[in-house]
Amino acid sequence: MFTLIELLVVIAIIAILAALLLPALNKARDQAISTKCLGNLRQMSQCAAAYAVDFNGWFLFQRPGIDADPNDGSSFSVANGFTGGVKTNWVSQLHNLYAADRKFFICGAVEKLGDDSGTYASNDDNRICYVANGVATGVQLQRVRPSRIVAFMDRYSMTNGADLRPYFSAGNPTMGELLNNGTWVAWMRVRNGGLFSDRPHRNGRNYSFTDGSARFAPWTEVTSGWFGLLIGGEDKQEAQKSGYVTFNRVGTIWK
Repeated sequence: MFTLIELLVVIAIIAILAALLLPALNKARDQAISTKCLGNLRQMSQCAAAYAVDFNGWFLFQRPGIDADPNDGSSFSVANGFTGGVKTNWVSQLHNLYAADRKFFICGAVEKLGDDSGTYASNDDNRICYVANGVATGVQLQRVRPSRIVAFMDRYSMTNGADLRPYFSAGNPTMGELLNNGTWVAWMRVRNGGLFSDRPHRNGRNYSFTDGSARFAPWTEVTSGWFGLLIGGEDKQEAQKSGYVTFNRVGTIWK
């Protein structure tokens, strides 16, 4: 028989061991989620690279202007992407041509952050955890420098919108405006200057690229050049300032 003191000592030892092991277990779990997410993104970019070969250098196409669709933004709807025609948006092109399973668009780390509370709040049937680079979806890849830019990345929350980051802040732009007008915004920060590129994975996010590769990167490492943009003629980070169209925040295509 154990005395009460001996039982308390054993319980205390178990509690100490559990406290020591829990951070390691959480880290291992988070790493497993991140690895699966990287696999999703890598496959997405490889599918998009195949699409570019088939369509004269065009990436999965979606016009990057904020007012590109006159029907209340329906072209950006994930539901339309899953059920509509191939050309509805970048989600529809991936889903209909390459990736039939909707789980392909889900990252466990983004799920933990919850749903978008805005216009594109998600639901169980039509939700995704990734966002496409608007430069890649709006401009032929051979017209952008460098040759390897971001294709897709983690979003900061779940959404039912086929979102683009960065996107073009003026509605219905022409190709000339996309290439020459410096109003590409919101690849690193929200409107008030708050950072969102430090999540969902431990101070950073996963990225896939137009050459089919993928990797994790902390937010401190990512610059505008990763997206094919220059800010004020330089490859640098988006400034912590309020307002999207603000000095040291808007980008121009790196040609």
